[in-house]
Amino acid sequence: MKKLRVMHVIIGNGFGGLENVMLDLVRQGDRERFEYFILCLSTPDVIRDKLEASGATVLDLGYGEGFHPGLALAIRKVINEHGIDVVHSHDYKPFFYTTLGCLGKRGLAKVYTEHSSILSMSRKHQHIGRLFARFTDAMVMVSRHLQQYWADPVGLPAERSLVIHNGIDVRLFDHPEDGETLKREFGLEGKLVIGTALRLNEQKGLQYLVAAAPAVKERFPDARFLVIGEGPLRDDLATRTRTLGVDDVFLFPGYRSDVSRILPAFDIYVLPSLWEGLPLGMIEAMLAKLPIVATTVGGVPEVLVDRDTALLVPPADSEALGEALCHLADSADLRRIMGERGRGHALAEYSLQKMVTTYETLYHDILAAK
Repeated sequence: MKKLRVMHVIIGNGFGGLENVMLDLVRQGDRERFEYFILCLSTPDVIRDKLEASGATVLDLGYGEGFHPGLALAIRKVINEHGIDVVHSHDYKPFFYTTLGCLGKRGLAKVYTEHSSILSMSRKHQHIGRLFARFTDAMVMVSRHLQQYWADPVGLPAERSLVIHNGIDVRLFDHPEDGETLKREFGLEGKLVIGTALRLNEQKGLQYLVAAAPAVKERFPDARFLVIGEGPLRDDLATRTRTLGVDDVFLFPGYRSDVSRILPAFDIYVLPSLWEGLPLGMIEAMLAKLPIVATTVGGVPEVLVDRDTALLVPPADSEALGEALCHLADSADLRRIMGERGRGHALAEYSLQKMVTTYETLYHDILAAK
């Protein structure tokens, strides 16, 4: 039987939850039925090695920021040259150009997954997104919050989209390394580690974590903040920590490809985001039995139960964030109980195989209907 050719379209100039989900779809997909391609609109940077190790055919178009009229035709050319059966775009920019490039291609299954980009789009771009949904076979949302946002204010009726939650390979968390040994890698032996792993950009609200740090430092002098990741705000965040006198309790070790391995070094996981879809790092933290402090944005309250598996606070509220962190820092028993509850919930609801099977069934159903 001829394998179906599935091509994922991403921007490709960074690594975060979106890229992780896409790679899991490729790595865990049924190679007996599918052949995978990954098309990057830009030139891959830190993600190139991961893309190539996935076993997919990796292609890149080398386009940078800004509007590129020729990009849609370049995508169409790739689809034609490689005989693609399913084109699956991730987030707004790939969706925009892929939709234009696929206009008039009747035998092609067109799938879009919204991870969170629509939340930061202008009204003009939202209007374009609603229009382009007409030319897409499946509009997939990673959370019910995103589905509702596309319905109002964007204007796409909820029945024209479906929700597929992100999943995690739980095997990565079955045999954790010793937390104190991992802390030693960062020079944090014996410290209370408040950690996070994310892109250092505006969306993640890290400036509010920095602003919350003085209150935490005053009450818990042995607390340390370990911020894993890279992004455009790294220098700004470092400056903020110096200004507030907390640069001695913050570590910015940069990008790590082994986040699942080093999560046991954390005592508390913090997610201070200003907007989200369904953050993958949050589910990984749950599987690692970490108590979580997170903001009530996007799909976060769909996953975390306040005062059961996490402490939830309003976004952009440094005082509330600091209070929640101190509350967990003050009780090892509470941290343990919340962590165990969180892992149980994540195991039941967010398995990787469930996500992969749902997408593969969707691909087949669309092509069968055509």
